Amino acid sequence: MIPLNIQLKIISLSLGYGIFIYIIFHMFKKAIYCNTLFFRCINTFSFTVGLALFYFFLLEIMVDGIFHTYSLLVIFVTFYLCSLIANKIKK
Repeated sequence: MIPLNIQLKIISLSLGYGIFIYIIFHMFKKAIYCNTLFFRCINTFSFTVGLALFYFFLLEIMVDGIFHTYSLLVIFVTFYLCSLIANKIKK
């Protein structure tokens, strides 16, 4: 059983990271969706690996590297909610 304070740290980190990914994704959208397939693959791979390494680095700092599957769920839900909110604001 994980202590409650560690669970809250993981959830808050994942929530903030989901928002961070949403912002970074929209900032670098042109670099990810470039013209040639080769550069698209290289950019997407480096973008994904960089973000994953940064997330695991933050996990190591905040909660000694404890990783749970619900943290991924929180990241995906947060990213989806940010996109819904951004679409509502644009309309």
